[in-house]
Amino acid sequence: MALIIRLWGIDTSVLVRLMTRDTLDEYKRCVAALTDIVENQNGEVVVSNQAIGEAYAAVQHHYGATESEARTKVLNIFRSGLIRPLSGSRITRILQTARGAGLVDHLILDGYSESGYETLTLDKKWATCLVLGVCKCESSGSFTTALHFVSAGPVKPSRTYCSSSRRLMFRCSVQ
Repeated sequence: MALIIRLWGIDTSVLVRLMTRDTLDEYKRCVAALTDIVENQNGEVVVSNQAIGEAYAAVQHHYGATESEARTKVLNIFRSGLIRPLSGSRITRILQTARGAGLVDHLILDGYSESGYETLTLDKKWATCLVLGVCKCESSGSFTTALHFVSAGPVKPSRTYCSSSRRLMFRCSVQ
């Protein structure tokens, strides 16, 4: 007889509680409930990119954590085995290695790319931080558009932009 796995997703409040341990009593109740789901109810608990991004920002803003501390806290929760990222091991790699663009930018790119979409941005810094070096220019209406293909993986910044551009738009995708 096959075991039925119950699938659960947590919201931002649960991840923030696990990251901050505030308050300790609520943290302990939360860990006990998640442990019961995973160990006794044959459950699997995941967290979405959106909840990761929100919790990452919340612990910095409300609890004074640095970006590095916030990333480490999320990674440690994943390592505990109670929760895993809904988007899989790519998110763990992003948390461990993402540089340049912010974590939320990487999560946005991953979410769209996972669904087969490319990402458009007007943020030159974000696109440049993620770019793999593939760039081409196309005319788009009344302005020239610089298209950048970007990846959440290893980064090679591109300094190639269209000199005739009045406005830049970057098309981003995981290659």
